Amino acid sequence: MKKNYILVLLCFATSTIFAQTPELDSWILNTTNKTSSYWQPSGSMQSPTYTFVASSDLADVLSVCYDNNNVWIEAEGMTNDMGQFNNPNTPSAQGFAFEFPRNPVAGSGTEQVPEENIVGVLTNGIPMFGLSDGKSYQVSSGSTSPMGDGVWVGEAYYSEGPTLDTAFAAHPQQTGRYHSHSTPFRLYDDPGTVHSPIVGFANDGFPVYGPFGYTTATDNTSGVSRMTSSYQLRNITVRTLLPDGSTASSAGPAVTNGGQWDLGAFIQDYEYISSLGTLDEHNGRYCVTPEYPNGTYAYFVTVDVAGTPQFPFYVGTTYYGTPVSDNNEGTATIPTSGITCLSTTSVRESDFLTQELDAYPNPSKNAINLTLPQNAKGSFDVKIIDHTGKLVYGLSLIDSNEEITVNISELPAGIYVVRIIGDNQLFTSKFIKE
Repeated sequence: MKKNYILVLLCFATSTIFAQTPELDSWILNTTNKTSSYWQPSGSMQSPTYTFVASSDLADVLSVCYDNNNVWIEAEGMTNDMGQFNNPNTPSAQGFAFEFPRNPVAGSGTEQVPEENIVGVLTNGIPMFGLSDGKSYQVSSGSTSPMGDGVWVGEAYYSEGPTLDTAFAAHPQQTGRYHSHSTPFRLYDDPGTVHSPIVGFANDGFPVYGPFGYTTATDNTSGVSRMTSSYQLRNITVRTLLPDGSTASSAGPAVTNGGQWDLGAFIQDYEYISSLGTLDEHNGRYCVTPEYPNGTYAYFVTVDVAGTPQFPFYVGTTYYGTPVSDNNEGTATIPTSGITCLSTTSVRESDFLTQELDAYPNPSKNAINLTLPQNAKGSFDVKIIDHTGKLVYGLSLIDSNEEITVNISELPAGIYVVRIIGDNQLFTSKFIKE
């Protein structure tokens, strides 16, 4: 039996759920089954062309669960309308799970930050990465390589900055892991007159803020100023000594002036100078913030006066607290009992048997017909998502044997994803509204 449905445009509030405390209410929680989208480059890196891709992978944070001691989040590491990155890889769902202490405390201060893995998580579930580009200088070849000598380690923003997008200073690596290296521009709007919001949490559980904090760390009436890094480029012309003054086990290339090996090419080109800026060696400070009026240790995104990312970007070379090691890969274990989870309608696509949906005609100006496969059983929800990830149409469908005709004449022209979700089944397709 064929049924016709009139499309009704829907409006939804922000997906952030307001809970009791910052470690719970700061996450951008997906409550509408919002899907992700990105711009895939092609052609040369010098003059790329971009194709908009509406993905069926779910966006933002999919669950926030907690007990008295810890909070756990699940995310695919994706969001909607990711920026125009310029490397050949494609972002994909990662099935991340992270754990953070609800009451983090100072550690030894010597816990190393992973140079080329996850150091924390942005509030939309996208991981922050460490300082390395995954390569180091190899004396025998005179170049950097993943199989290099491991002494002079390539600095990621220096080598990969041109490939990062303008949304989250991010790009995907070979396995589809979309990740941010420096400044998550879309997570804060900093006029320099208000304290920056929380943009994420480091692996030790302490918050990461945008670039602006109170001028006097423990006085919320002291005005607002840009937080500044206490790292600087070293005054060197040859690379034989490490930042701590010790002799390197192998020399790096001599410093160039306007060439491949300029200062900043390697992490070891930087040194920490106590009190040079407002932040410490971990790239944070103890301070009061709007979310922590009684004080907390907090990391800050570092940028210069023009907004250009500045080393060490998120977290220094060591953590202030004690990190959860499973967060390095996003493989934390979430308990199956004894926890409370914030309300959400989002579902992990890995929980479903995903199948293609027949949607025609495609493209279409006025209507699309949706036909479920013969093996579809039970009742379903029909959702249409626009290119920004916003749900623009929703319907509860009781009879799975129906052919559905949806009037799309009121939709703006563009690319849409239609998803029909039922018990352990997900049917999905894309269509173009002319």
